[in-house]
Amino acid sequence: MNPQYSLSFQNGDFLLNAQKQFGYFNSFYSISAVKNSYEGKGEAYMGYLKGNFTGSEFNLFQSGEDGEELVATIVYEGGCKCSSYRKMEIYLKNPSLN
Repeated sequence: MNPQYSLSFQNGDFLLNAQKQFGYFNSFYSISAVKNSYEGKGEAYMGYLKGNFTGSEFNLFQSGEDGEELVATIVYEGGCKCSSYRKMEIYLKNPSLN
């Protein structure tokens, strides 16, 4: 079974969920706006999160009418996952640069 994650507000309202997809050399998660729906395409499909081989960088892609678009990049300092806390930087795409 593929690992599944859910994100909710403090009051319990559902926001989104993600499921790790196997068959890739790196981390790859499908993100959906419908609870317990992990389809790779369709109305509920929001996009995906894709990591590099070492787990030090992740790219968040949004699904839209014009295809997929890079929304954010998350970079962890150092590639080692041995410590439970790592420094991270998040780079968001500026929507006014379209």
